[in-house]
Amino acid sequence: MFNPTPETEAASPETEQTRLQELALTSIELARIVASNPNAAPELLVHLAYSKDKQTRQNIVSNPNTPTNLLLKLGAEFPQELINNPIFSLLMLENPNLVEEMPAPTLASLLKIDVAPPGWMFAAAKHDDIDVLNLLLNNPDTPKKALKILIDRTDYDIRVIQTARLHIALQKETNQDWQKAAYEELKDHSYLNHDCFKEEALWEIGIIPENLFTALDEQVKDSIINNLSSRRISDITTIATVDSIFHQERILYTHALNDQTHSEVIEHIFNSEFQIFPRQRINEAIADNPNTPVDILEKLAVIEGKVRLKVFLNFKTPLQLLLKIFEYEFSVKSVNKYQRHSDEFQRIAKLTRNQTLNPLYTAGLYVILAGHPNTPSQVLSDLIKYSKSVLIHGKEIKEKIIYKISLLVAQNSRTPLETLDYLLENSARDIREAVVANLQTKQIKNNPQLQDFLIEWKTVQNLNTTTEQLQELATSKWLHIREAVVYHPNTTATILEQMAPDKRIPVRLAIAQNIKTHVTVFPYLIKQSNSEILLAVAENPNTPLSILEEIIYHRQKYQHARKAAIINLFQRFPEQASQALVNYVESSRATSTKLFLILHPIAPQDYLVKYVSSPNWRLRYAVAQNINTPSHIREHLINDANWIVRAAARANINKDASI
Repeated sequence: MFNPTPETEAASPETEQTRLQELALTSIELARIVASNPNAAPELLVHLAYSKDKQTRQNIVSNPNTPTNLLLKLGAEFPQELINNPIFSLLMLENPNLVEEMPAPTLASLLKIDVAPPGWMFAAAKHDDIDVLNLLLNNPDTPKKALKILIDRTDYDIRVIQTARLHIALQKETNQDWQKAAYEELKDHSYLNHDCFKEEALWEIGIIPENLFTALDEQVKDSIINNLSSRRISDITTIATVDSIFHQERILYTHALNDQTHSEVIEHIFNSEFQIFPRQRINEAIADNPNTPVDILEKLAVIEGKVRLKVFLNFKTPLQLLLKIFEYEFSVKSVNKYQRHSDEFQRIAKLTRNQTLNPLYTAGLYVILAGHPNTPSQVLSDLIKYSKSVLIHGKEIKEKIIYKISLLVAQNSRTPLETLDYLLENSARDIREAVVANLQTKQIKNNPQLQDFLIEWKTVQNLNTTTEQLQELATSKWLHIREAVVYHPNTTATILEQMAPDKRIPVRLAIAQNIKTHVTVFPYLIKQSNSEILLAVAENPNTPLSILEEIIYHRQKYQHARKAAIINLFQRFPEQASQALVNYVESSRATSTKLFLILHPIAPQDYLVKYVSSPNWRLRYAVAQNINTPSHIREHLINDANWIVRAAARANINKDASI
């Protein structure tokens, strides 16, 4: 009597479904055979489709008994098996719209194989999936009709439509200058994803060609103009003539933003006429600038909203103007009487604890009290405590208000010694400096602690203070003294190394900035991942290569530090710059910085080869243009779907041949 093997049973159309299910669970080998069995129940095939075994899933796509939805889903992984399945042609006959309705990944896979008929491309041109459309755009054999269907669409991204217009099928007879056409396309910054920090870094080190300045993000353009010390754009005249891309108004705006701009320039900007650039943004920038003259701040203070608030928060705004703003904002006409009746401040202090008041009203009272010469000492002490509880929405505004109050209290002649002693531990150095200046005008004979502080301060300020004395002061109880030790010219690298574990950020920050800091200290400094310290380490001219790479590769959220680190590395370690730049700009998206790097000769060959088949034609064009691109890669790009890429590859191959 015949005794079938498990393999025979798994393949036989006569085997019962329960037995097929049992066999499929026995081993991967038997599951593969069951997946090919034309009599396997659809439910069983659906179950087997979850298998991690590729051969099993492939056999399911070849099985005519596979349910349609499952067949089309798995077809994304096995497009050839899908087409070869006899049921597929029947499905196409039953549903003429099947290509348009199938899952996008499956359609994309079908378009990659050689047997894809033109009709599928016509249907694909109506699809919304970007991967499907990219396959049409990057296939040199895509028919004109499919491209015209795509170009005539009014419901899709203009960038896709513009790329379709550059297809070789529509440009075969063109006599255009390909270099000019490439420049016109590349200079439009809206066609690529932007990372402002990375763009600024690449501009600073000279990777970005000046003729592509217009391709930068708008914020980056502002930043470059703001930094007029740039070695590649050094003055306003040059900036204004770079392809005529910057209107004079934008230049003036960037100067208004710059806290290094001279007060006379700010006055000129304020009095200038603006026809294009929003006057509101100009006024906000001027109101925020600490160099803005008081008379201009007074004029801006009458403007409601953000402009007035920025004037109020400007730490250079004098008390009298703060009083006026308070009156403007809350129609409190009697505020000035508090200059004459100091006992009224006690009442105000109690009033400000009432949390039902307008938070900005409360903050305004605090600021006025902090700066007013008649505010009682006890109120000034209370302000430091109460200011932190102001219910202002927005972290940045609240921090500015707390800072302004603390600075005004530190400067106020009525502030008691105990409060000044407390403010000596503030993280902001200018607040501590204000305290020191205030203390030097006071009689502190009854406060031995502050007397000790002033003695230490006098010592640490003396340029003749010895290393031994600085060694002792390095363990001072006062933050301000320890920070000053770091800056002292006689402080040695050994002292700095001993101070590196200091608990306070300002001390560690000063050590990170010090050019005498030994390289062994940097690994410790970056452990805490403080943004200011990381930036200081990244900028230090003595930071070792390994630390710069650590910041670039493993501190993704600290963009300021990463930007500084790549600039530092590029300037000091040119042999490692190429790979560092690759790691810095690398992204899953088609970014502007990736384009700029691929255009530059510093890009390594393996990086160029990686993007020869990029779905973004601009990256392929950059590969075709790069002098380091291997000849066989350029030969491949001669057959590109984009006419500009083809022309660039052909021109550079001819150039290679002539060398």
